[in-house]
Amino acid sequence: MTIKQSDVRPPVGGWVGRGLGLAWLAVMLAWMPGRALAAETVTQTIALRAGWNSVYLEVSPTNPAPAAVFAGLPVKAVWTPQSRRTSVDFISDPNEPVWNRAEWLVHVPTNRVESLDNNLFAIPGGRAYLVEATAAATLRVTGTPFFRAMPWVSDAYNLRGFPVDPGAPPTFRDFFGPSPAHFDNGPAGLTEIHRLANDGRWVRVAPTDLMEAGRAYWVFSRGASDYQGPLGLDLEGADGLEFAGFLPDMPVRLSNHAAVARNVTVSESGRTQAATALTRPVSDPEAGIVWQPLPAILQVGMGAAADETLRIGIRRAAITGAQYASVVEIRDNAGTRYLLPVTAQTIAATAGAGGSRGAALQAGAPVLQAGLWLGTISMNRVSEVHSGNLVVRTNSSGYQAGGGTSSDTGASEPLFVERTGVSDTPTPTRAEFQLRALIHVDSAGQPRLLREVYVMWRDGTTVTRPDGLQETDKPGRYVLVTDEARLAEFEGATVKDGTRVGRRLSTAGFDFPVATTDANFLPLTGRVAGGTNVTGTINLGARARTNPFRHKFHPDHDNLAANFVDYREEAFPVTRAFRFNFAATDPQGSGAADYGYSELAGTYRETVTGLHRRPIVAEGTFRLRRVSQIPDLNPPAQP
Repeated sequence: MTIKQSDVRPPVGGWVGRGLGLAWLAVMLAWMPGRALAAETVTQTIALRAGWNSVYLEVSPTNPAPAAVFAGLPVKAVWTPQSRRTSVDFISDPNEPVWNRAEWLVHVPTNRVESLDNNLFAIPGGRAYLVEATAAATLRVTGTPFFRAMPWVSDAYNLRGFPVDPGAPPTFRDFFGPSPAHFDNGPAGLTEIHRLANDGRWVRVAPTDLMEAGRAYWVFSRGASDYQGPLGLDLEGADGLEFAGFLPDMPVRLSNHAAVARNVTVSESGRTQAATALTRPVSDPEAGIVWQPLPAILQVGMGAAADETLRIGIRRAAITGAQYASVVEIRDNAGTRYLLPVTAQTIAATAGAGGSRGAALQAGAPVLQAGLWLGTISMNRVSEVHSGNLVVRTNSSGYQAGGGTSSDTGASEPLFVERTGVSDTPTPTRAEFQLRALIHVDSAGQPRLLREVYVMWRDGTTVTRPDGLQETDKPGRYVLVTDEARLAEFEGATVKDGTRVGRRLSTAGFDFPVATTDANFLPLTGRVAGGTNVTGTINLGARARTNPFRHKFHPDHDNLAANFVDYREEAFPVTRAFRFNFAATDPQGSGAADYGYSELAGTYRETVTGLHRRPIVAEGTFRLRRVSQIPDLNPPAQP
């Protein structure tokens, strides 16, 4: 295909029928990237001249309606190719005055009669547009930075914009030089690339011409290509650094396509709070991998034709509000720049001041760790109650070591053995003993120890509207249930062998009598968060089913009199007092980028009284992971 530069002009007439409008509205809305969280916005500024302009939007407008994007501007028409995956080729026959108009989406201001045939109803980011203006003006578009690796149509012209650094624009040769589909060192050189000149004509660029940020070009792709620029960027299908749910970190894969080394810089701007909540892993000779805050400027040296994978994590415990947003800027300092939106959400502190926990959980305090926490305790130290020395004593102070009588009375005195110097300090054990732990934290910060919990499903409810149609009143949701008597109120959360069943999580290491309720939980004292602790006490009386001295079939330990009918307490009461000490920072270093929010670890200490004449003290370590953000247990019955 040949192009006559003198004949190549932007589209200037003819309109697509309204029949395509509704169909493409659905396609556009489906294509536009939807975000559950609001990312930090930036403003892109583009100078428009009178006549035609080729524009590339690097942001997704906050309000994508064409009337809002171009409000107050002398814009006569806006064109964009309909499909990214087909060859536009609108210049395949330069002698045809309107080319293949059916391949375009068009917006005309509503004060013009041609607006009846509009089929461009949204202005998404990451697209190229041809904008006709009746006078010079400045286009300012505020929105979320857009990132997505755009596909190329092989052996065809593509109207494309590129991640050009406005502060250090590259030449076309430097930008496209590493791509065989767009440049070679032979006679072919740079493939045909056309820019829109001031007189409204498309002209071929020279290899030494500088590229412009925010401008779109017609670029011919010689064969297949996935080229983005000298510095390639891959987020594994993501459109930005969106830390949804419990996602603690994301890979950022960089590729240096050039034959020279590059110094890439990573920085953050536009944060919704003063201090960064982003982290990156750093190797420590003693602690291993430690997640540290992202520095103001992170330097990444990349060799020629080298790849590098950065891991960017989020520390939700460092977020001061309900959500976090910023913009990460990646530059290769040779003409390429990427802007990535950053979003993360937390459960903000909502408890008011006052009460035992009010001071620590007042509004604006660090996020609450509401939800269900599951983990393992590894017991590796225990006090030695049989340590120390054995000393033989009598009731008489005149006891003689060489005999068994008192020198004062000559009478025989009873002997007893006493152990002295016993240490209550736990010492290391030969092997670890593991316990499973289940802790739930409600929206007010109240922690509870669980012995079992069911993940169930509660169907939503509907109401009848005045027009007789049904609409959802309360959507269905997952719930956490510990009261077995209420399980029939809910549906199973998963399907097993064709039947809906609940998912049960339990622990055999903690049991406690429930005297006043069947809710199957034990309230704890304290707060679940890094740098704090929670404590609890389990009293296993003589009647407790897991009292170690009770034995249903042993006559000396069945709590029954000789007639096996009347109650007689025979089992000794046992008390377990325990404490979870949550470390302020991850004691295992490489455990989690989002430590304090999705994971917590620390030391565990338990004192058992009643099992031996002396209290037994055991210690160990633990790690808990939040497996659910559901903030309530046993929700109220449906009205």
